[in-house]
Amino acid sequence: MRKVVFVFLAAAVMLSFGTYASAADISVSGSYYAEGIYESNHSLEKDRGSSSAFYAQRLRVTPVFQVVDGLTLTTRFDALSRVWGSDAVNSAFPDYNPNEDNIAWKWAYVTFMTRFGKFDVGYQSGYNVWGTSFGDTEISLPRIKFSTNFGDFAFIGVVEKQAEGSIGSGQADADMDNYLVATVYKKDDFQGGIQYKFIINNTGSAGPFGTKLKANMISPYFKANIGKAYVEGQIYYLWGELKVEEKPIPPLYDNRNINSYAGYLMGKYNIGPGYVGAMYAYVQGDDPDTEDIEGNIAGFGGGADWNPCLILWNSEINKWMGDTGFDPGSTTNYEMMNASLYQLFAGASPVEKVSVNASYTFARANEKQGRIGADYGQEVDLTASYKIYDNLDYTVGFGYLITGDFYKGASDTNQTDDDYLLLNKLTLNF
Repeated sequence: MRKVVFVFLAAAVMLSFGTYASAADISVSGSYYAEGIYESNHSLEKDRGSSSAFYAQRLRVTPVFQVVDGLTLTTRFDALSRVWGSDAVNSAFPDYNPNEDNIAWKWAYVTFMTRFGKFDVGYQSGYNVWGTSFGDTEISLPRIKFSTNFGDFAFIGVVEKQAEGSIGSGQADADMDNYLVATVYKKDDFQGGIQYKFIINNTGSAGPFGTKLKANMISPYFKANIGKAYVEGQIYYLWGELKVEEKPIPPLYDNRNINSYAGYLMGKYNIGPGYVGAMYAYVQGDDPDTEDIEGNIAGFGGGADWNPCLILWNSEINKWMGDTGFDPGSTTNYEMMNASLYQLFAGASPVEKVSVNASYTFARANEKQGRIGADYGQEVDLTASYKIYDNLDYTVGFGYLITGDFYKGASDTNQTDDDYLLLNKLTLNF
C-alpha cells in the first residue's frame, strides 16, 4: 500500500508541470576547500601510535536552472574530493564513495510553485537536516517535499525513500521510507519549530528471522536573539519497535522496543568585538541491563554536520582518517553517541578581517557498557581566521585531546596517550 501511495504522489506531481520552456537561466554557487592536516596520534595508543600528515580538498558546485518563473531544476555535484596524491579514500563517512575522487552527482530535483505551495521532487538534501545543526547529517535522498506558508508559519510534508530492496527480492515492501510533517514559526528575533517523522525499515525482512522496524521521532527546536545574547536548543525523542517476523523454538531473537533521547543547548553573549558562551549536548547510551534499544542507533546522534571539536566527533577528520582510537569496541566516529558533552567557548575579532576562537570541552559516556572507564577526555581547541577576500578565508587551528579511559576498552592493560592536531585551511565560497 505504501508503494502505491508513493507512486501515486510521484505521478500526481509530475502531471502538475506547466508549460515547456526552450531555454533556461543558469546560476551557479558552490565552495572549494583545501586543507593541510597533521595529527600526532589518531589511534590514541601509547608508544605504538603513529602520526599522519596530508593535504585534502573538495570542490562542490550547485548549478540551478531557472526555466520560467516558479519552475527551477537544481543540481549539485562534488568533484576531486580526495587526499592529495591518493586516488581512493577508505572512509566510513556517510554519503561518500570512491566516485567522489572524480565527480559524484548529489542533487537533481525540480522545484515548482502552485497556488497551494511549493513542491521539490527528486534527489535533494534529506535524512536528518532540521532545526539547529545538532543531529544533522545531510545526505542526498530521493524525496517529494511540499511546503507552504501562512503568515509567520511554514508547514512542510515529505515522503522520503531511504533504501529500496524490493527489486529482485520478491518482497514489495523490502525498503525503508520516511514520512515527515513539520511546522516552523519565524518572527522578529525568534524562530521555533517541531517535526514528526515516521520511519518504516523493512530492508532486513528477507529470509528466516527477518526484522521489521517501525519508529517515530519527534524533534522541537528554537533559536532566539535576546538583546546581546543568542540561545538555541533542540530535543530528539525516538520510540518504536524492532519486530522479528519468525522466531525459532526456543527463540533466539525477540522483539525489542526502541526508546532514545538526545538534546542540545547553546548560548552565547556578545561583549564588544567578542563573545563568550557555553554548550551542552546529550545523546543517550544503550543500557546493557535493559532489553530496550537506547542510543547507539545508526543515524541517531550528534550528526555529521555538527562538529563540536577539532578532534572529538569531527566528521571532516573522520572522513580522511577513520575512527578515533585503537580498541575495536571503544572508538569514536563522525558523530557523538552515548555521551554528555560540556563546552565553554569564546571568540573575538580584534582587527578587521581577523577572528580568533577558543574552546574547552569535557565529554563522558553515559553508559560504560563494559568498558574500564567512561571519560572520553578533555579537549582544548584554538582557531584563527583571516578573510583574504570577502569570499576567501584562511584558517589555522590547533587541537589537543587529553585522552580519557573510555578508549582503553574492557582491558586496563590497554595504554592510551594524548593526541594533538594542527591544521590550515583555505575556503572559497562563490
